[in-house]
Amino acid sequence: MATPWYINSYKTIPEPKRSGDSLPNGSPEGVSEAKQRATQSGIIPNPPYLSAIHYRPLFALMMEAMVLLLCQQMSVSAAASHLGENDTRLWHVLEHYVKEAHAKKDWSQVRLIMVDETSARHGHCYVTVVVDAESRDLLFMAEGRGGETLQAFAQEMAAHGAKPEQIELACMDMSPAYRKGAREAFPQARVVFDRFHVMQMVGNALDDVRKSLHRAGADLQGGLWALRGNAWTRNEQQLATRQALCRKYPKLGRAMML
Repeated sequence: MATPWYINSYKTIPEPKRSGDSLPNGSPEGVSEAKQRATQSGIIPNPPYLSAIHYRPLFALMMEAMVLLLCQQMSVSAAASHLGENDTRLWHVLEHYVKEAHAKKDWSQVRLIMVDETSARHGHCYVTVVVDAESRDLLFMAEGRGGETLQAFAQEMAAHGAKPEQIELACMDMSPAYRKGAREAFPQARVVFDRFHVMQMVGNALDDVRKSLHRAGADLQGGLWALRGNAWTRNEQQLATRQALCRKYPKLGRAMML
């Protein structure tokens, strides 16, 4: 097993001449001083003396625990700045424990999944995420936004005590790539389009009708925001404008009713 980076970073200080060299409180020489400095500074400093056998592993675990705790409360870069360390090294610690925790996940009870894409960073860099629709736990993440990502998820299921045949429903957007991937990876699952993307499609269709009427010379002043959104999100003036426009232009009214 590779030596953790924070053990390699300790200062090399000779061991005491005798194993019995200690302070009155029974602590090895220098450890009490390190604890006092840690209390005063608010962080764990590099102690002047730690036994290679008895103290370094304990300190390593304490350091890992501190890294995990800080990264739950702040960004990794902020945690690295607080510890006076490079954030790349903190990412290595996080990666180790995330992989370890993920490997222990049990997917045997997963029946309903949600699939979506998100941007991993600036630019056209997308990842596909698979979430348990019942527990809302993140199950899987893979680069790309094609059907191959669902195939990769199906192959990963065996490592977590699950089988592709147990998936009964897959909720996703209307991406042809996702639909094809779901049919191939989970042929027995029912594909359902999520509400957000359905409403987005309906909203775009309504907007197309509004634009076509505007190009034809219709007077739709104040109709942009009056027609968008649900009724309970509009004020009284916008609702009155919506009703007047729908009565004046039946085509717009039919589109609104859909």
